[in-house]
Amino acid sequence: MALVRQRVNPELENDILTAFITNTQFINKAIKWYRPQYLSDYTGIVAQWAIDYWETYREAPGKNIQNIYNVKKEELDLALAQNIDTYLTILTTQYEQKADFNLPYMIDQAHSFFRRKAYEQMFTQGKDLMIAGQVEDAIRLHNAFQGVAQVQSKWENPFDPKVIRQHFADRDDDMYVVLKFLGALGELIGGLEVGWLVAWLGPMKRGKSFWIQETLFRSAIAKNDTAYINLEMIDKGVRDREYRRLTGTTDGDPTGIQFPMFDCYNNQCGECPVSHLRENDITLRMDDAERTQPAWGRPGYEDYEVCTACRDDPDLRENYLPDIWYSIYNQEREYSRKAVETAAGGFSRMFGDRI
Repeated sequence: MALVRQRVNPELENDILTAFITNTQFINKAIKWYRPQYLSDYTGIVAQWAIDYWETYREAPGKNIQNIYNVKKEELDLALAQNIDTYLTILTTQYEQKADFNLPYMIDQAHSFFRRKAYEQMFTQGKDLMIAGQVEDAIRLHNAFQGVAQVQSKWENPFDPKVIRQHFADRDDDMYVVLKFLGALGELIGGLEVGWLVAWLGPMKRGKSFWIQETLFRSAIAKNDTAYINLEMIDKGVRDREYRRLTGTTDGDPTGIQFPMFDCYNNQCGECPVSHLRENDITLRMDDAERTQPAWGRPGYEDYEVCTACRDDPDLRENYLPDIWYSIYNQEREYSRKAVETAAGGFSRMFGDRI
């Protein structure tokens, strides 16, 4: 049976080369799969220039590739130099678009391409050995072959500067992060990555359904295509929750929503040991022996400010005595078909049809 060679897609090779030139994260990932013989003609030469630059400066060369070419072109034959010059001219005009290409997709394409090239070369070498009658050598070649996709264990010195640099490059690499929550929650749990299975756990009526729904919206806002499957609630209940989240309305008391406002008892009594941190000098709890907490926004005390400065400082935390106010937020947004349609239209225009 004749060996059939697959024709190499020159556009894919050019895309891989462009990624080597313009994107540091791509090099960080692809360098462990790449071998110089995997790219043909001028693409292999320019890719090696980009890799040499990355090994020195730990970043993709970007527009500096033109300077490298100007230095190296005297070493090339005329036809090869012309091919490289044409490619770099095209790259210069498309640089901004290529710098913002789909990185995860390009990583997958390069991995698949390098994997195929590795197997093609192994099969070709094995066939040559078989034709030459070196069967045992062909078997050893097959057994020793390490495919591009195979994970290899290796010894490494954790104090080696190269290992340290790669560790922090991987740590800062968020190309596989599909969404991240805002604020303290996002800082606590970090980004949610491709391939993860995430569960919201808790007793009944603790907000699991709310957070699943919030994950749905956050994923859509991050412009991920997102499917939502609910086996617990009927469609009407699911839709109602989605529409209220979309419009920012509540199904509770129509007169308003109670929001907790965290404060300190010492702040309310005017007895703060670190009074210079207080936002104001107004004292609230002094009208009776019990020092009862007055209602929020009491006439004459509208300028009072809550204070939680000691809560956030480990050295001062013992001074913080938690006390909570409840402020009423008057809901001004309307929950109606028109309001939902308007909000849905705006959401789709901004983030696309993602759900």
